[in-house]
Amino acid sequence: MNQNIRITLGSVVVLVLIALGIYAIAKRPTPMGNTVATSTNATSTADMTASSTITSNTATPNASTAGNTATSNGSQTASTVTGPKNYTSSLNYSNLSVSEKSTIQAQFNKDISDIKASNDLNAWADLAVLRKITGDYKGSADIWIYLTQRSPQYAGPYASLGDLYANYLHDYAKAETNYLKAISLQPAGTDAYMALFQLYSGPYPVSATAAEDILRKGMAANPKTWDLTVTLARYLESKGRTAEAKQEFEAAATTAAAQGKTTEAAQIRAEAASI
Repeated sequence: MNQNIRITLGSVVVLVLIALGIYAIAKRPTPMGNTVATSTNATSTADMTASSTITSNTATPNASTAGNTATSNGSQTASTVTGPKNYTSSLNYSNLSVSEKSTIQAQFNKDISDIKASNDLNAWADLAVLRKITGDYKGSADIWIYLTQRSPQYAGPYASLGDLYANYLHDYAKAETNYLKAISLQPAGTDAYMALFQLYSGPYPVSATAAEDILRKGMAANPKTWDLTVTLARYLESKGRTAEAKQEFEAAATTAAAQGKTTEAAQIRAEAASI
């Protein structure tokens, strides 16, 4: 089985078994920062969508049109937005086992039912994930684009588009645009900064300083987290800027220690000492 599909499927299946809805309704996403480990791959970037879920206080009654009307509190767009017309098309199970197909199909059926019944935002988001893990990247992108139009104030759909464009469709310019939009909507979160760092330090080096700059921007917006600082320290070390790297390691350790994370602080200092 394709490795990307298997990795992403594992997390989705667990969430499906825990609850029928993968996306819990929340006012705002919870940052995933404050960990010593800072490497991010395509799956973990997408998984941040689970903590960046779209929130709607009222369901749209006209579900048959897959549209959306404004709510009095402004949580949805003012004009009607129509979802992808082919959202009910079958998923591709060619690379999945029988048991995996059964689990995903059950969730797919529920999502379609919820969309038809109440045009549920989280069902749309879940459907986008299912299309992604079964290889329908275009179909997944179409849904996320629809959700950015329907609830443009939420970062999750933009972050998910960034992941699709960066790691699956390899359209790095669009990935950058969507990650930056996610950051503008949710500056107090580290994942989109980390995803952009990986983009800038890897396949899309837009400038000589872009990778370092995005980490420092995230650090300024999230002064109580240390994962970005540790990532910056490792990046500086890789560039031969050892003295600066040690300074950033110490800054990260100090931040961790100030929050009572003595084990993490010790691990960071041990890594710095090994340089």
